[in-house]
Amino acid sequence: MPYEHQYQMIADGFENTSRDFAKWAEFLNLRANIVGKKLGLPGPPFPNFKATTYDEPQPGNVAAYPAINVSLQKAAGFLADIADCQVAMLNSVSTTLGLNPPLTPAKPVPAETTLGPTLTVSQLLHLILSWQQLDIGIFKTFMRVYGLVPEHHPLAPHPGPGKDDRLAAVILARLKVIKDDANSFVNIQHFAKPAPTALTTPGATEHDALANLEQQYHRLVDNYLVVLTVLPFHLFVATP
Repeated sequence: MPYEHQYQMIADGFENTSRDFAKWAEFLNLRANIVGKKLGLPGPPFPNFKATTYDEPQPGNVAAYPAINVSLQKAAGFLADIADCQVAMLNSVSTTLGLNPPLTPAKPVPAETTLGPTLTVSQLLHLILSWQQLDIGIFKTFMRVYGLVPEHHPLAPHPGPGKDDRLAAVILARLKVIKDDANSFVNIQHFAKPAPTALTTPGATEHDALANLEQQYHRLVDNYLVVLTVLPFHLFVATP
């Protein structure tokens, strides 16, 4: 319960990004089909993109929800998977633009390495929320460049007293939607996804799991920034 406000903000942010990503992926899929048809490309038509349904976490029979570190460690793994999907997107953009050398994906930099081993849970949550504000802003910029209307920024939450383990489970469930949608889009577009990225620490505690979450979120935002630098050129080249 001590961090319910921060956890609720993170959960709301991932819900917001999930809605934006689904709309963006559906549009890009339709756009790829239209552009491919006009250019006579062999790949399209691609199957229609279908967004993943969010499932609200439910208490189990033995314990109400998984332990916080268990949910957060899995959430960090989902972020790593999403970042791996971004690598596939970066490779596709590099090929389309004929970049030599190609775009270089970001590598995860552990918060514990860059800022020392004394970071508290509160400080890690602050870092994660900072990356999330960048993530939300970057993704809404993506959508506007394509002429799409993004979701409104999430409002400041007023969660009241709540259990951190439930909110950690909600964060995991929200990230699962984004992970499934990112993989669905990458598979539909036949992008080459790299080997899965392994997490550096086991996440045995809430602190360790949050450090992993921060590490992969840092990597994810850095990758989006790389995409953002070349997106206008990609739009120009990929439009007949």
